[in-house]
Amino acid sequence: MRRLSFAVMSVVMGASASAGADDAELRRGEALYKAQCSMCHIPHTAVLAPPLTGLIGRPAGSVRAWRYSEAFRYAEFEWTPEVLDTYIELPRLMMPGNTMVYYGMPDAEDRAALVRYIETLSD
Repeated sequence: MRRLSFAVMSVVMGASASAGADDAELRRGEALYKAQCSMCHIPHTAVLAPPLTGLIGRPAGSVRAWRYSEAFRYAEFEWTPEVLDTYIELPRLMMPGNTMVYYGMPDAEDRAALVRYIETLSD
């Protein structure tokens, strides 16, 4: 019985530690979003840039209220976490001709946190 209690406790503690790490990553992603994205990408509106709410699963260049660069108007991909990670790393390399004034995020852990946060933004 004592071994079973230890095993159950280990599983619960492991899940709790994992949840804590996820929370920390989301907080880090939110901080990165606020510092590097939110001044242009405003939720649910396309004033300075298209909104990032509901981005994952959306076809590139598909927000009707936004006037996209030619590169995005003719893009033929859907936003996935992997595509977003690649784009955030070096936007002008992935999409030559895009007009976003952002030079990229080289740190893979920062990108992972930011992408994870953007995934939580829903329409």
